[in-house]
Amino acid sequence: MKISIILLTLSLLIPLQGCGQANNSTHTRVHTHLSQIIRERNFAPPRDWKQVKSCGVTFYLPSDFREKKVQAANSCPGQFQGDYTSLNLEVLGISLDENESRRSEYADKPECELKSLLIDGQKAEVITCSDADSLNNLTILFVPNMGKGRGSLIIRSYNRGTRSLYISRMIFETVKFAD
Repeated sequence: MKISIILLTLSLLIPLQGCGQANNSTHTRVHTHLSQIIRERNFAPPRDWKQVKSCGVTFYLPSDFREKKVQAANSCPGQFQGDYTSLNLEVLGISLDENESRRSEYADKPECELKSLLIDGQKAEVITCSDADSLNNLTILFVPNMGKGRGSLIIRSYNRGTRSLYISRMIFETVKFAD
């Protein structure tokens, strides 16, 4: 079991290279993100993770995560708490253009890195902002259009430490949209 988690963690290290390192260029990492979309991977969560269905989205969480009840007027929210991670899910009732981006919100923040990828066949972005001094980081999954009129998805993961950052990235890779 530990070996499978280590292998999964190692498989996520490559996309996160450069995270927390000084940015020596005059451009922020947001501007120097990959210009092509990272291929979708078939990620199988560890056996002890539990499946969660919330707001038309299915994903897997480590077994220590607990759901917290939240309400919102204009969206379908979900909140889940682990030992070192707080995960906030929000499904907006409107579908945005699939090329919509959060890049401009993070362009002036050199501690942030943006990657484009596919989640369940849909264009998405993962934005990671790290504070090297405190080991705190924020990871955001943004899917502007979940397809088939299902709306837009934002998952914010507030993490403490590198391990929880990798777990958040693994959670994002398990996201599937209900038919």
